[in-house]
Amino acid sequence: MKNWLTILAVLLLSLSMHAELRQETLTMYGIDVQYGSSSWQISGCTPDSATYITLIFFTDRTSGHFTAEDFFPWGTYVLYMEGEEMIFYDMTEADINVANEANNVTVTGTMLTRNEANPTDSILFTLLLTASAQPAIPLPSAFLASDLGLDIYPSAWQLGGMNDEGNAYINLYVNAAEVAGVYTAADLHYGKTYLSSLDREGEVHYFAMIDAALTAVYLHDTVVVAGTMTVVSEEDESDVRTVALELVGSYLAPEERHYSYDTEDADFIVNFAEYTVDSDYLLSDGLLYIDASDNQSGAVISLEVHPQTDATTLVPGNYPIDGSRIPGTVTAGRGLNAYGALTYSYAMYDGRGTQPLALWSIVSGTVTVQESGAVAVEARNSFNRIIRCRLGTAETPESIGNIDAGATATKRLENGTLVIEKNGIRYNVTGSVIR
Repeated sequence: MKNWLTILAVLLLSLSMHAELRQETLTMYGIDVQYGSSSWQISGCTPDSATYITLIFFTDRTSGHFTAEDFFPWGTYVLYMEGEEMIFYDMTEADINVANEANNVTVTGTMLTRNEANPTDSILFTLLLTASAQPAIPLPSAFLASDLGLDIYPSAWQLGGMNDEGNAYINLYVNAAEVAGVYTAADLHYGKTYLSSLDREGEVHYFAMIDAALTAVYLHDTVVVAGTMTVVSEEDESDVRTVALELVGSYLAPEERHYSYDTEDADFIVNFAEYTVDSDYLLSDGLLYIDASDNQSGAVISLEVHPQTDATTLVPGNYPIDGSRIPGTVTAGRGLNAYGALTYSYAMYDGRGTQPLALWSIVSGTVTVQESGAVAVEARNSFNRIIRCRLGTAETPESIGNIDAGATATKRLENGTLVIEKNGIRYNVTGSVIR
């Protein structure tokens, strides 16, 4: 009978210890390594000085595979600091590998520990300890994202958004008419394919794509992309990393998209006496930027233009606003990006106007560059509100309310002058209302 009671007590204790088992990952950079004649040790702590580890190797081997028998039993532990209280977890089992090249030590593996004050409290640690300094720019080695946005153009597609952890961003721009397929770096647009990450201070760091091996499967407006991408830091050309990608994105037709910040109850009808054209990105990305602001009202408009093929400046013509990104178009706005910044193209009041911080994402319409250099914007936001602007002219655009975007216009000559009538309102050839 006593034997059965003993066995039952051991089983209950084992089950109790198993129920208390926790699993945690312990990652440390810049660990300290000290060597003795017949033993050596590793010690380190987390950046917040809340967790410490000490491993004392009771052997003169400094690399290879190690089990619990290779460690000094009372000197190998993980220490938690909770205020003034110190909680020690002593090693009981270990499955650890050490790589040691020119004293650049890396420790990986698992270590089972037990709270020395509470034997039923155990933690299984997965270790990644290295004597190397922590990378100045963090970037996950595996980029997992399950809610990316997919855009499909006539001869390309684009997938972008934050990873599931919310600390890194990806953008893939694939030059292919079909989404599904197998792609390498040659199929990706270099300037529009990149990774970026946030450091602890909230600064954004960019990594350019230099190589890729990707497979995309597309079904029912959902794309799944898997593979690897090799990137290089734009701040340090020696910082090259390969990232495993597991991406899922969904396509949403432009007419189904509404940006939560977008203005729903007002039009944007403003005249800008002056504007600027920024060509700094013409050579690198093939883009021009039209920017205008009005100090009195606080109104701002910004347009991203894909100039005509071989054009080196903004040439007269009609530029449709869409997502095709082909020459002779203006990029349709896509709301806020992952970092909370406005994407081109947009209009807004910066707080000095009668509608403070009102924002319009320019998603459709036409930008007309006239021979005189004046620019006319006839556009809509994601809630179909009017965006009508004149840039570089004293002409003031007129409000015509919520016109039907599909209404037709009639043209006729009156006293030798061309008159355009739409929705009962008469315009001259410049678009001004005839009173």
